[in-house]
Amino acid sequence: MSHYKFALRAANDVHMASAPVSVPSREYGTATTVTETDCIKGGPPSPGKQSVASKRRQFQDIVESSLIDIGHVRTAPQQEELCGIIFDLLPAGDIALRRCLAEKIAPCGWASRELVWLLASDDIEVARPVLLQSPVLNDAQLVDLANANGHGHRLAIAGREGIGASVCKALSESGEADVAYEMMSNINAQIPSSVIHGFCIDGAADERARTAMLMRRDLPASAGRILLINLAESLSNPKSGHPGPAAQRLRPMLLALAAGLKEAVAVDVMRQLVISVGDTPTLALGLMEAGQEKLFLYLLSRICSLPLKQVELIVSTRNVEALAVICRSAGFGPDDFVSLMHLIDDDGSRPEETAALDDLIERYTAICPERAREALQRWIRTPAD
Repeated sequence: MSHYKFALRAANDVHMASAPVSVPSREYGTATTVTETDCIKGGPPSPGKQSVASKRRQFQDIVESSLIDIGHVRTAPQQEELCGIIFDLLPAGDIALRRCLAEKIAPCGWASRELVWLLASDDIEVARPVLLQSPVLNDAQLVDLANANGHGHRLAIAGREGIGASVCKALSESGEADVAYEMMSNINAQIPSSVIHGFCIDGAADERARTAMLMRRDLPASAGRILLINLAESLSNPKSGHPGPAAQRLRPMLLALAAGLKEAVAVDVMRQLVISVGDTPTLALGLMEAGQEKLFLYLLSRICSLPLKQVELIVSTRNVEALAVICRSAGFGPDDFVSLMHLIDDDGSRPEETAALDDLIERYTAICPERAREALQRWIRTPAD
């Protein structure tokens, strides 16, 4: 990459950090200290004129300064010059500095393609934030990066927001199970129907893979049918060895839902299930009885229109009051709520909870369904972090 004719100057309406920054001077081959009113004079010198230690110090100065942070308000030539300087100094930085740089550069749409590509091809600890966030990378480049690098790069790309069909196809061809799972869990990934169907046939019996696919909103009807039938079969043989009453009633509903899916239509299976259990929401407990906690919590989040992470947080922290509000607004009866608490509990029989059973039922019954729905609406408007 050729050197640039000039270096960054502070924009007229931008005040640079007051701390001095050492930058390379092509004219003299030495580090020059600049202050907030100075400009960076010249690009990096020819390779033979700087020691590795000098380059490392200059690279560190740039990474730790505010130059990258305020780069989005600079002119295009200045942005290009900054990228050129960083590109030339990058090999001198250790992995910690390169990682710090990658985290700063990742969200920048003004970064040069050469610099972004170099960072994206680096060690995965450096490349990950760039692969996940950089708006500079397009689908064709992501395909090339997936093919040219290792498993860690493909795993990061699989979790990138909104990856296109060509990227998904390239990732699926790697044959790596965890990469495929990460991609299936990426609900905004534009996965081709053929890829979903193929993965469905191979992974429908795997509980984690099946859950990830059922949580998607763009399932081909044929794939949705396979997954629902497989899920129904799992309800008849839960981890306990004895299907609970809710699981027994949910099973034929799942089979009927599978039979009713129309061909050649992308379906949101969990939305259809929410509609199916609308009059009897406690049927969802069948998923918990069969050990399908992740899928149950997702279904509960869809019933209540809350983010899944918020519901998972409430359950993981054993926030009984918040869970009671959710279940009351969803139409769970007192006995159903108690059953849910036992199913969520690790051993299902904590003495203190057994002793307080009557108090738990009394407190749950005292919750007004209307007030619970009002509280839920407030949570929807201002979801927890």
